[in-house]
Amino acid sequence: MVAGNGYHLYLLSLQPDISVQITIRIWDTPPTPPAGAEGHTTIGLESETGILIIGQLDRGPADEITLPRPGVYEGHAWWTNCQAAADYYDTTLARLPDDSPDGRLTEAWNNCPVTERYVLDLAYVREPEPVDDEDL
Repeated sequence: MVAGNGYHLYLLSLQPDISVQITIRIWDTPPTPPAGAEGHTTIGLESETGILIIGQLDRGPADEITLPRPGVYEGHAWWTNCQAAADYYDTTLARLPDDSPDGRLTEAWNNCPVTERYVLDLAYVREPEPVDDEDL
């Protein structure tokens, strides 16, 4: 569900059309993921600018946030309701009649009974690595 390379962090939803909630929290030290989380993983990211861009692979940038300062952040990503949202998605598609009125599917996505949620709990750990001008 979560992967990255230090500069990019990817969250993969099991369903492509229902909105998800992403919360980014900055701590002095990140808390342990809650016991009720479906899953979690250790994450790290580096931002030279202190700006974190939230993008959608198929739609481009969705938002951006300003971190407290540029640097390297480490912590945890955890998630809830991913499977429940995917199950609702699959069940809805299977039960939708071919002759459903326009907008019926959008209405179903907007009325999903659960919210797929991702939380990034991060803490600042150090300054960013200097950029070597010879590599540019």
